[in-house]
Amino acid sequence: MNSTTERAATGSGEEGKQLRILQVNLNRSPTAHWELLNSGLANLWDIILIQEPSQNYYNHSATAPGFRQIYPSDKARSKNGGRFHSGIWVNQQISTNSWREYKIHDDPNFTAIQILSESGPLTIINIYFDVKRTEGEAEGVLRKFMLEHRDKIYGEGKHVLRQGDFNRHHSMWDNDEDDRLFTRAALDKAQILINLLGDWEMEMILPKSIRTLQHFRMKDWSRPDNAFITGNSTDMVIRCEAAPTKKIVLTDHMPIEIVLNVSKTQATSVTTRNFRKTNWEDFNQELEQQMKNINTGEILTKDEFTERTDHLIQAIQHAINKAVPTCIYTIHTK
Repeated sequence: MNSTTERAATGSGEEGKQLRILQVNLNRSPTAHWELLNSGLANLWDIILIQEPSQNYYNHSATAPGFRQIYPSDKARSKNGGRFHSGIWVNQQISTNSWREYKIHDDPNFTAIQILSESGPLTIINIYFDVKRTEGEAEGVLRKFMLEHRDKIYGEGKHVLRQGDFNRHHSMWDNDEDDRLFTRAALDKAQILINLLGDWEMEMILPKSIRTLQHFRMKDWSRPDNAFITGNSTDMVIRCEAAPTKKIVLTDHMPIEIVLNVSKTQATSVTTRNFRKTNWEDFNQELEQQMKNINTGEILTKDEFTERTDHLIQAIQHAINKAVPTCIYTIHTK
């Protein structure tokens, strides 16, 4: 399991052919959650992977403007008192015809989507390994999902990205100076994950020794967060790095930024009329001008009625074309 270093963007790496992914652990903090909501994400990122989101009294979690949310099912949440630890936000500028959601065994700690691209389907699994679970339980859920969907998500021409807060420590990814983390119990837990990654030929793309968490009180650093991609997909990786300067208030995890050389299908936009910005005085004047030549005498026949109606419709349409401004509308337009 090698570490893939940052690659320079090539000519195929224009914005339309790059998939920009941000991973953030919000530490269940409402303050952190609201800071993220108000940070203009829709113009910067295509996919947001959330771990430990804030939830209100009703166990609802807010989603940033311009995104569609993927959260565990109600059944999954019911297993954990209504709480969940994993969520995905998909930018509304990405066509809904080009991606689908996967449910992972009604588990509150996993969410997944598959994006169709020119390079083949890319399945993104957002992972939170809860330290309260029994040893190997989370890995077992993930293995079962992969086996059940193997033909659709794994193999030649298909790509899988597993990313999130694994809460596992090992010298394979942690900084060697943090040897306090390498207890026998911790290494045994990590080995279960390593075996799973090896079975599915996953490569680590966040370079070794990059620390992703600083403990609030002790100020010690560690590396619970990670990102792995199928071995046949490493050439897609433009960059994968932690962003400590962008850490959100009241969180201890560093955001993880990934950019992949993967095309995305834009949501269809249409040009329409913006009646809200219409100057109605100008519109009425234009309509009066168009209606001057319309006969207003008594209608005696069915043909006259049809003709008069056609003239009225034409006058209204002409006034709209002249006096009502246009706007470009997409699904994310307010």
